[in-house]
Amino acid sequence: MFIADKTAKKLSHAHYFLGQKCASGQGIEQSYRLAYHHYHRAAAAGHLGAQYELGLLYLSGLGVTQNTAKAATWYKKSAMQGYGEAQLSLGKLYLSGSGVPQDDELAYYWLSKAAAQGVREALLQLWKITEKDIPPPRFDLDSMITYYELDDLDDPDVQFWLGIQASCFIYSQSTLLQPATWFSKAAKQGHRSAQYRLAIHYALGLGVSQSSSKADFWYHQAATHDSSPTWQQL
Repeated sequence: MFIADKTAKKLSHAHYFLGQKCASGQGIEQSYRLAYHHYHRAAAAGHLGAQYELGLLYLSGLGVTQNTAKAATWYKKSAMQGYGEAQLSLGKLYLSGSGVPQDDELAYYWLSKAAAQGVREALLQLWKITEKDIPPPRFDLDSMITYYELDDLDDPDVQFWLGIQASCFIYSQSTLLQPATWFSKAAKQGHRSAQYRLAIHYALGLGVSQSSSKADFWYHQAATHDSSPTWQQL
């Protein structure tokens, strides 16, 4: 049984590799029809990368009749195995209601899964639903942070999203688990949503010393969307 499983796994990798070759035309004549054939063989054997690629072909109609519902089916198979790009793609389908019933909560769930793996586009997609009253799923924030490169942690979008996720946790001694820490970093770079949330934290004293003046300042920055706030004066 072990040998048979190992052989099947090697065959699925081989079909996935051939599918990539056919799709890209590297070294052989490009053929999306043949790419579909090889991806399908690998996907049926459980290859998560092939399942994702098969979803792409169904979504675009390359080498196969376009079918968004089938794209969603294959994305989900890959996403459930932890493939970040598939989680992103499935989340986007739930967000738009393409091929699946529109569902913000499922969109949030899958996009959050992708974001937790460092898939940057997932962060951008999440902006479309973060203002809605949807309880975010819980993550190990420390593990999530390690998925991002140091340069990414200077990105205000990443900082804002980490602040959103930190809001799921009970306040602790660790500054990394303080939402205000991340909202402050993003707010000082002109991130409007972060400025608004930071104002709320100062108004209520959440993770920071309560300060009406600082709350008013950041409310004003968010309202005027001043990209160069004089926060150093606070």
